Amino acid sequence: MNSIFRNCCRISIGFMLLTAPFLAYGAWQALQLNANSPIDWMPTDFPARLDYERFDAAFESGEVVVVSWPGCAIDDARLETFGRVASSSAEAHDTDGRPYFSRVLTASGILRDLTSPPLDLPQAEAVRRLQGSLIGPDGRSACAVVVFTSEGLRDRARAVPLLRRILAEDCGVGPDDQRLAGPIMDGLAVDVASLESLNRFAGPSSLVIFLLVWRCLKSWRSALLVFLIATYCQLASLALVHFCGEAMNAVLIVMPPLVLVLGVSGGIHLVNYLYDAVCHGGHSGVAGRAVRLGWIPCALSSGTTAIGLASLMISDIVPIRQFGFYGAFGVSATFVMLFLVLPGAFEIWPGLNRESHSEADSDAPSLPESRLMDFIRKYANSIVVASFVLMLATGWGMPRIKTSVRIQTLFGADSRILTDYRWIEDHVVPLVPIEVIVHCQKDCSLTTLERLALVQRVENRLAELPEVRGTLSAMAFLPKLSDPGGAMSTVARTVLRRKLESNLDRFVELRYLSMQAGEQNWRVTARVSSLADIDYGDFLKEVHDAVTPIVEEYTARGVKGINITSTGAMPLVHEVQRGLVNDLFSSFLSALVLITIIMMLIERGVAAGLVSMVPNFFPVVLLFGLLGWIGRPMDIGSIMTASIALGMAIDGTLHYLTFYRRDILKTDSPASATHAAYAHCAAAMTESTVVCGFGLMPFALSEFLPTSRFPWMILWLIWVALIGDLIVLPALLLSPLGRFFRRRRGEKAAVVPADSQD
Repeated sequence: MNSIFRNCCRISIGFMLLTAPFLAYGAWQALQLNANSPIDWMPTDFPARLDYERFDAAFESGEVVVVSWPGCAIDDARLETFGRVASSSAEAHDTDGRPYFSRVLTASGILRDLTSPPLDLPQAEAVRRLQGSLIGPDGRSACAVVVFTSEGLRDRARAVPLLRRILAEDCGVGPDDQRLAGPIMDGLAVDVASLESLNRFAGPSSLVIFLLVWRCLKSWRSALLVFLIATYCQLASLALVHFCGEAMNAVLIVMPPLVLVLGVSGGIHLVNYLYDAVCHGGHSGVAGRAVRLGWIPCALSSGTTAIGLASLMISDIVPIRQFGFYGAFGVSATFVMLFLVLPGAFEIWPGLNRESHSEADSDAPSLPESRLMDFIRKYANSIVVASFVLMLATGWGMPRIKTSVRIQTLFGADSRILTDYRWIEDHVVPLVPIEVIVHCQKDCSLTTLERLALVQRVENRLAELPEVRGTLSAMAFLPKLSDPGGAMSTVARTVLRRKLESNLDRFVELRYLSMQAGEQNWRVTARVSSLADIDYGDFLKEVHDAVTPIVEEYTARGVKGINITSTGAMPLVHEVQRGLVNDLFSSFLSALVLITIIMMLIERGVAAGLVSMVPNFFPVVLLFGLLGWIGRPMDIGSIMTASIALGMAIDGTLHYLTFYRRDILKTDSPASATHAAYAHCAAAMTESTVVCGFGLMPFALSEFLPTSRFPWMILWLIWVALIGDLIVLPALLLSPLGRFFRRRRGEKAAVVPADSQD
């Protein structure tokens, strides 16, 4: 048997050495491609995404960059220069020659078109029509809007710096004065910030993790071996992203360090089982004894952690689903490699044991542990009652949880991107477009002029909404429509109608009309603030309710073939937020149900399984309940921690109950068994909690808020989980509920073979 462990160790190490360069290459390639867009996070058949993509196909991409600078005005020659250079730059193409930008709109260029023949609008009227879309409220501040193609979106890391270079070199606008905002800038900022977080903090985090493992295991050889195995599996999970043809995103960025800390946490528990085996039987046969005692609790703790991660795969939000898959793979792979290498390594190299032995090697609990256990035994019932009351009180706040993927929840208030957002919205235009499409189907009996009158009514109604700060439609490029009535008016309208019908291509070129198979779709854009406290999902419903009576009026007059739809990037982001809340509960409940069933099977009873889940439910209810009560919005990274923490929390419970059952069979004394469990695994549980909690803390220094919040969430959850395992769980076992865990004398424990009991 011992030779089998030694051979497995040698073969596994050889396999790791051979495949490590291959995995390192895949991991490096995965880090070269980063794609973050809430629109792409939803499934392709999601209704809100389908509406937005239909708009995109009919008119143009909503992926734009709004460009301005202090002093940028309607008569600023630099604005025209920027538009001309950006439109014609040979660099604004990918390697296949496809352009990055479909068009570049400038306030000065559009204003010139409106004040020139054939419209010849007065300057003041032309400015008024463009206020809120390209011109600021003062009538002078102006901007340019760069509309990206799909190629530009994919290569935004090159396209956006090109725009900045044009501003600096061709327009004389220095980097500090450049103001760029819009969906493209959102995605690029997230790309840069998330990868920068990994590049800056992965090294310090790994160093902290290694030092903590070394401190916990008291052997640099054991610590190094555990760390290298976990690092190998971290590379494997990261490389799998590349080999599956997927890109990194802001959510996946924290997956590699999480796999690392979970891997070393499992390694700490396994090494402590090996230490225990050496302590009780010497080095001879240590692998067999340790594996017989520890493989089931380690497999179950790893399995439940993987279940907690895999439960995220039921999410409709792509990054969460990816995180669940790759995280579960990494945890499972680490468990396999730890058991293939560590037991055999202890047989081959006895020097892996602790450099020095201490009282931690004995079966007796330390003085602080004894005092804590005396306190728990004295107040066990009170602790149980207080725990349930605390969970009940905080749990009522969980339905009040708020989530957000808006830009304000991703970056600090003084970040460059939010500074640019505020400046553009204060001086020029609001940044969120809400798109309303007036559909005139083939059987619509309205003339072109009547359809435009309908478009004008819709635009006027939108302008009345208090949130709307600007509108734009085809009406901006037409002379003012005269009221029907009178011979001269009738003649003028007839002439205008004929001109319109012969020049519809002009509106198609302007992207305010789409014609397909005899159907006309007229676009009206309403602009609202990106920084205001607006629920864009509710606002989209408000828009629908505002314009529906207009359609109903036409329908009542017998006009057929008219309907109106509304869409926009921010309303779609709202659907992502709603999905976050749904996924929080559905993935958490899925993990909770599966893990509870597993605990029922392990404990051989429904009641025992339910009671054993209390300390694991404890940290999740406390944290998320408190967040619900205070109303603090949670980002997409924080949402995932509920299911992750549940899987991690069960780890300590399984190890504690393993030693509790081993002793209860010998003594039939709950007090003695809880003391014995403390002596065997309290230190290892604390050590793994320290590693998992503080190993990720370097990422808390990140300026990218989802990355910086994630380690704090994990730290809180696993430390409260440790309190649950070392205070609430012993109290439950010593309370009347502990009777569900007691067995008749002579009955075997579910996970402890008879020959492993000393």
